Amino acid sequence: MASVVRKRKSKFWYACFSLPDGRRRQVTTRTTDKKKAQKIAWASEEAARMKGTVDQARKIIAKVVEEIQGDVISQESCGDYFAKWKLRRQREVSPGTMARFLDVEKSLKESVGTTWDLPLSDLTPSQLSDWRDTLAGRLAPQTVNVYLKMIRQALNDAWNDGKISSSPAEKLKMMKIPKGGSAKKVFTAEQYLALIKVADSEWEGVIHAGAFTGQRLSDIVSMKVADIEFDWWRFQSRKTGLNLAIPLAAPFLNWYRRWLPERKIASEYVFPELQVKMHEYKGGLSNQFYRLMVTAGIVPPRDNHAVKGVGRSGRRASSELSFHSFRHTCTTWLKASGESESVAMAFVGHESKAVNRSYTHLPESTLLEAMKKMEKFSA
Repeated sequence: MASVVRKRKSKFWYACFSLPDGRRRQVTTRTTDKKKAQKIAWASEEAARMKGTVDQARKIIAKVVEEIQGDVISQESCGDYFAKWKLRRQREVSPGTMARFLDVEKSLKESVGTTWDLPLSDLTPSQLSDWRDTLAGRLAPQTVNVYLKMIRQALNDAWNDGKISSSPAEKLKMMKIPKGGSAKKVFTAEQYLALIKVADSEWEGVIHAGAFTGQRLSDIVSMKVADIEFDWWRFQSRKTGLNLAIPLAAPFLNWYRRWLPERKIASEYVFPELQVKMHEYKGGLSNQFYRLMVTAGIVPPRDNHAVKGVGRSGRRASSELSFHSFRHTCTTWLKASGESESVAMAFVGHESKAVNRSYTHLPESTLLEAMKKMEKFSA
């Protein structure tokens, strides 16, 4: 017989009911009202013992929720909900974050199969766990956790909006990060110079900008001629949305003044060919940069998936060096020049908008002086 209990350290009543095979289950009702909790317990047991369809069981639960709360449980499908959530969030996040969510949405849809077309309440913790484990087979733990946090936020919003009685991602465990983090390395001055030697015209400028500004590859490739004012680069970060001003180092400025009149393509962008490449297919620029590192003798060639027998969806061995390493390189060079953490953060920024804002008030003269000191690494 269904009943309710209150557990220690919990303000909510738990519904206790029997499954068809005799096993007892306890689930939180998320209510402090005992009478309402008892109704949920009776409905849960009746739904669990239903020998009909899942739709019939769902109707029982929906009816009780409607009686108790006055709200009707949403029958919106997973696909429809995530599509609407995506549109709502699009106004609040950067294009880069939205592009990442599109990948998250696609992978979850493939993982849950037909459940994608069923009501959001049909999405189970078990399905999310299976999806997480599938991601773990091909992505780094840090990346998997980013995916999980996005889905957790979407489902928490659905719960807060009353579309589901509880979030199936509430107890979803994050991936354990190995000690030492991602172990990303920095480029040495010798490696930076080696890359410059093998780079073509556009990549040479991108590498100079990466090393001395610490900005992300997508921001650098999106640099416009109008963004460069005298010796400064003024732009809006694609990830954080903040307006930044960073002094440009002599190696970049010398390349820029030589490159601008030689460009074969008239464009508002400083790097027109790479700007096109960035939008052709995901990962194109990163793969191109990796090949530059191979040519410079900095990293070994990547093994072919077919040779290793893991397929294109298999997880690649991650490189400790990538274009993102220039963010660490810039920070290291600034600190080696005697600059403070505040100056380093003003250059490379931070993932959090709130943290980033606290470093954007430094005088431009301080940043310019720091850049002059750092230029010694280009010699």
